Amino acid sequence: MSYNFTTPIKQQTSFHRKTPTKTAYRSPEVNLTETTIEISDIVYGEVTIDEKVLVDLISSPDFQRLKGVMQYGLSSTIPKLGVFPVSRYEHSIGAMLLVRRLGGAVEEQISALLHDISHTAMSHTLDVAFPDEGGSFHEVYKWEYLKRSQIPQILESHNYDFEVVCCEENYPLVERSTPALCADRVDYGIRDAMVYNLLTVSDAKELLNDLQAFPSADLSDPNRAIVFKTAEIAAKFAEAYRNTDVIGWSDPLSGVCSSIMGEIIRTAVKANIISKFDLWITDDELWKILRSYNNEKIATLLYQLDNVDSCQIVHTPDSNTIMLEFKRRRVNPPVRISSEKSMPLSQVAEEFSAAMSPSSSPFTKVFVRLDPNTPSSLGKRAALTDNSVLSV
Repeated sequence: MSYNFTTPIKQQTSFHRKTPTKTAYRSPEVNLTETTIEISDIVYGEVTIDEKVLVDLISSPDFQRLKGVMQYGLSSTIPKLGVFPVSRYEHSIGAMLLVRRLGGAVEEQISALLHDISHTAMSHTLDVAFPDEGGSFHEVYKWEYLKRSQIPQILESHNYDFEVVCCEENYPLVERSTPALCADRVDYGIRDAMVYNLLTVSDAKELLNDLQAFPSADLSDPNRAIVFKTAEIAAKFAEAYRNTDVIGWSDPLSGVCSSIMGEIIRTAVKANIISKFDLWITDDELWKILRSYNNEKIATLLYQLDNVDSCQIVHTPDSNTIMLEFKRRRVNPPVRISSEKSMPLSQVAEEFSAAMSPSSSPFTKVFVRLDPNTPSSLGKRAALTDNSVLSV
């Protein structure tokens, strides 16, 4: 194998970050009619959707809501973070298009399309707000949300069982445990790497052209999986995925914002400003609700959020610090080595195994000192979570 890994991008140690002036990523154009959907996507190109069930689902108010729910929670709604906004709407359509490109059945395309349908406003920030729910908030309350939506009715009108189709674990092309590949992981991996200028448009095309459903995309094949045809291209994706994690998904500044916003949402729920079962709205709608109430603790936290770039990364914690704990994200893409067999890249190339290992711990910890200059008019600096830990 001849692929050469670049020097890994280092974890950010400063909160002073310039807003990118350019990004390879562009949001897709989606034009809906009653019978077709025309999609122009920077990753998948020009695609026409004419299956009525897909048209009806994408056109539904429940799916359209995802246009206002950003992938990164707060990151793309706070200008100083400098993150290009990518919505769960475009990612969900992208996951569907990938399954479609790989030859997946319409049923599996539906599952890919709906895999994020139960995400609330601010996405995974709700996991920070309610850490004791027993899992990701959108997964814990997924079925409760779906039963209140139009999705079951639409699926049943087209003779699909919503309890089967909406369980993406039934569809190996859509969802697999990390570090394997699946449509969800591949689509956001490519899109986010483009946002952070770690992949170009031509890189994205190269990656897609090297993917296949193996040994087949047939619904009757329980072993179907997404694999790369060549180890070099698999390594290219794995490296971009790793580096996107370091500068994007595990960015300390975004982590602090999520921690503060999680406490704001929890405070708002305790104060009966909003019910946690009414959070299936857009990011902007939730922002308006939170900023419209005169609550001292929320005002203090909003001040911290508005001045988040005054925080500092420190090595020694004190009474004014919080600890952020980030889950390291890595992939170990399977590679086809014959017409009958695939193997994880780490077994194909030793240099991959050494370069991509996340170290002995699956988590990385960062201590952050919050802004100590909260105006006295806002009261004492509001405490964050009881244990002051954020896991993302």
